[in-house]
Amino acid sequence: MNPADVRKVVLEEGGGKPLQDPMVIAARRRLFGAWEMNWLAYNTAHDLLLPGATRGKIPFFMYPQGETAEGRLDCLDPEHFTYRITTRELAA
Repeated sequence: MNPADVRKVVLEEGGGKPLQDPMVIAARRRLFGAWEMNWLAYNTAHDLLLPGATRGKIPFFMYPQGETAEGRLDCLDPEHFTYRITTRELAA
């Protein structure tokens, strides 16, 4: 969870609330240790072999990964590694 979500309750609800306020306590109980189901956990694996990868395992999976015939791309080099995420609605 993002600790800023609880802090937002402290700072913004009803003009501000003390940490002992029941609303803040409830938000802390609900949000700490919880996982919103619309988030993806990219960073829970280590030494991971990605499907189709030919350059070996990656130490962790936190950022999008790319690979060419010349080798693995540096995911932290925005001048040479860019990507786009697209979505589309699927009929159920």
